[in-house]
Order: sequence, then C-alpha cells, then structure tokens
Amino acid sequence: MDFYARKARHEGYRARSIYKLEHINKKYSMIKKGNSVLDIGSFPGSWLQACKDFMAGFVLGIDVKPIKNIAGVNFIQADINSDEIFEKISIYRKEFDCVISDIAPKTTGNMDQEKSIDLTKRAYDIAKVFLKQNGNFLAKVFQGKGVENLFEYIKTDFEFAKVTKPLASRKRSYEVYIVAKNFKGAKNNTIYGKNKVYRIK
Repeated sequence: MDFYARKARHEGYRARSIYKLEHINKKYSMIKKGNSVLDIGSFPGSWLQACKDFMAGFVLGIDVKPIKNIAGVNFIQADINSDEIFEKISIYRKEFDCVISDIAPKTTGNMDQEKSIDLTKRAYDIAKVFLKQNGNFLAKVFQGKGVENLFEYIKTDFEFAKVTKPLASRKRSYEVYIVAKNFKGAKNNTIYGKNKVYRIK
C-alpha cells in the first residue's frame, strides 16, 4: 500500500484517486463552492466524496457498478454507452457547472488504451449536452495513439485546455488528465441514438 492509499484509508476516503482530483482542483479550480457537478465513472465514490469536500452544490454520479450511499450525493447506476443515459441524467439536471470523469476500462492488457479513448470521448460527448456556458471538463485517459486527436477534439470547445499528470498518479501509470476550462462550444442537445433521435429540453 503506497502513501496515498494509506492516506485515503486514514482519512476515510474510498480510493487514493481522491488526491488526484484534489491536486488538479487546487491548481486549476475546476470545481468551486456551490457548483453543480456530474461525475462520470464514479465507482467507488472517492471523487463524489471530494466534490462534497469542495462544497459543491448539486452532485450526480454515474457508474455501471453500484456504489454505497454518500450523504448529499445523487447516483445513477447505468451504462454511459446506452442511449437512455441522456434522459436519465436530464431527470436530475439539465445543466452542470463541471463534468468530471475518472472512468477507465477493465485493464486486460489488450486494447486498453483504445478503450480508454473511447470511454473518455463518450464522457465528453455527454458533457457537451450538459455543460453550462463557461463550464469545466476534466477526464482521465491512457496515454498513447489517439490521445492527441482526442485532446484537439475537446480543446476547440474551451478557452483553456491542457494535459496534466497529478502528483498522486503512480509514476508507472499511463494515465493523464485532460483539463478543459470555460466551455464556449455550442450545446449539443440533439441526441442521435441507435434507434431514435431526441432532444434534451
């Protein structure tokens, strides 16, 4: 167990990833007091805990796995690749100040990096529907082929964007985080699902 894992256990957090978000938020002010936050890929819930520590307002988490209840946090158990995910989110909130994602594929050693890019792109496609003007986006992705294109795809919609690796990331880890601030892109409220087209109003 490394330093951050021990620290998380001692301080009552569910995972060491709490400190990745803490470091990024301290440096880039992604989440501010009273902000509404959508956390994509929430399991086991440490980033949701962090959002409450940052005194965020409305907080909604999504994951395909169930998580134990966190006071003051809403949660949807669902697959983000499903068509229905947009409607499920919109029941709770139509807009968010910040969308964050620590989502990652099950690591098998086979195509993990490509799967990571697909998941992060999906997280951003969801963010484009729900981000407020001047909102912020933060997402993890595994380094490798395609990351530069993904970064450029996201970067064009924000006034500021950067790839960073927080102190709490393990040195051997291939993960990096895309930090994007002040959303200026047009909201994409028309959803083209596999079987239908609908709008989030």
